[in-house]
Parts: sequence; C-alpha cells; structure tokens
Amino acid sequence: MKRNTSLILMIAMAAVVLSACSKYKGFDKTDNGLYYKIHTTSEDGVKPQIGDVLTLTMVYRTENDSIIEDSRTKPYPFMIVLSEPQFKADIYEGLALLKLGDSATFILRADSFYLVTAGFPEVPAYVTKDMMLYFDCKVEEVKPRAQFEQEMAEYQRQQEQELAKNKESEPEIIANYVKENNIKVKPNADGLYYIELLKGTGAKAEKGKTCVVNYKGTTLDGKVFDSSEGRQPFEFVLGQDAVIEGWHQGIALMKVGGKAQLLIPSALAYGERGAGNSILPFTPLLFDVELVGIK
Repeated sequence: MKRNTSLILMIAMAAVVLSACSKYKGFDKTDNGLYYKIHTTSEDGVKPQIGDVLTLTMVYRTENDSIIEDSRTKPYPFMIVLSEPQFKADIYEGLALLKLGDSATFILRADSFYLVTAGFPEVPAYVTKDMMLYFDCKVEEVKPRAQFEQEMAEYQRQQEQELAKNKESEPEIIANYVKENNIKVKPNADGLYYIELLKGTGAKAEKGKTCVVNYKGTTLDGKVFDSSEGRQPFEFVLGQDAVIEGWHQGIALMKVGGKAQLLIPSALAYGERGAGNSILPFTPLLFDVELVGIK
C-alpha cells in the first residue's frame, strides 16, 4: 500500500504541538518558551515599563508545591526593577506581560533562575537537572524608578533623623532609669552597669570557658524581647562566641550560682543597627542573668 508521506508528517507535527501544549496543563507558552497562566487581569491597570519598580506578592515553589519563598511572610514587600530578559523565558519576560493588579503563574528553569536572575554562585543542593520552579505573582504597585528613588531618599533622610534623635536621647534614658531604680553601682569604662543580685559561690567565669546561662532580656521600658524561660539554658564561650559585648564583660564578673542584672548601653549591644523590630538602633538593654554552670 502506498504510504501518504504528507499525511504522516502532518500527524507527527500535530503530535508534537499537542505534546508541547499539554506539558503544563492550562498554561500558555510564549515564543521564547515561557509557560504562563494569567489568573486575573485588570482592564485599566498601568502597564509597567522597563526600569519601573514593581511591588509584588510573590510565592515560588517546586513542582510538588514545596514553598521556597513567600513574600507574604516577610516584614517588607518584595520589590523588583523590571529589566530586559536576561535569558530566554525568564521572570522578566513574564512580568512584562502583566499590568497593575494582574496575577499570574510562570514556570521557569530553576538553574537559570538561580544562576542568572538571582546571581547565586551555584544552584542550591535541592535543584536537580531540568528542574522547574513555579512563580505565583501579583503586581501590587508600579512606580517609575525616578519616583521610587526620590521616595527612598526621603525615607533615608527621615531614618537618619530618627537615628540621630535616638543616639542623642540614649544617655538621658539610661540616667533616668538608673535614678528611678535607685541603682547605686557605677558603670565601667564602657558604660556597663553590673548589678549583683546574688553572689555566686562556684567557679568563676573565665575567657575560653563555656558559660551556661539562664536569662531574660528587656528594653528599659520593660518589654521582653528574649528569654531562656521554658528552654534549655543558653551556652556560649566567654570572649569568643558572637554574643553582644555587654554579655562578655558582664558574665566575666560572675561565679556559678550567681545572679545579676546587666544594664548594657547600645554600644555594647546592637548599636546603630538594632536587631529586628523589637530592638531599635541605639537602644540600651537590661538582662537578668543567672550563671548556672561552666564547662
């Protein structure tokens, strides 16, 4: 029987097309090979231009739905400058399809994303050959870069003013606390107040030894920001481990069984950087500490 070569070729081509379309069900594909699915679209939404700063809700996950990053769990929104695509079918090609208020899912090669877009020196250990990542994105805000930079400059100016104010007021805050709590001891040369509550009778804390400590940390207005209560005592090597300097200086004055309060100026704590939302820059701290052992 004579074979219809044209028909066979057409069937083969159709099979290839159907295979490509069905690889990721419900997704469309750009000419560059980016798989995308638009979930919601805004008729009147602003279309971002190259160089605009986009504020996004972004979740990216593996093919089996293990979440890698979720901007909704972060204290600050996820922002990205819309750039020209850095490789075929990258995240920037996908974001350029969206307008303000739009949401979509993009499927990207994991290795290209990490090495090119994210700038990792090597891919994370969990990334396998030909692994794909799913990016769920929603455009929350679009700002021209010039406007964004102007707003950031103003924000920086306000932050610097706040820092200067906090730095200036810290000595007065400490002095008022000392007076109101009738603290009679004098600070050491670095400003640390060591207030002994119970004299220890055991071994003395020495540099290089592992100190075992129960503690509670508060700001001077009484807000607790950290505590060992309900947990195992904290262990650190005196003079070596990365705890605040006020601890190294204060615990060095203790013996096992002793209890004390350490009134620590910010210069011996978290300084001008602070620590998260609970410890602002130039915040003096108070620690109740008990030295329960030395190893």
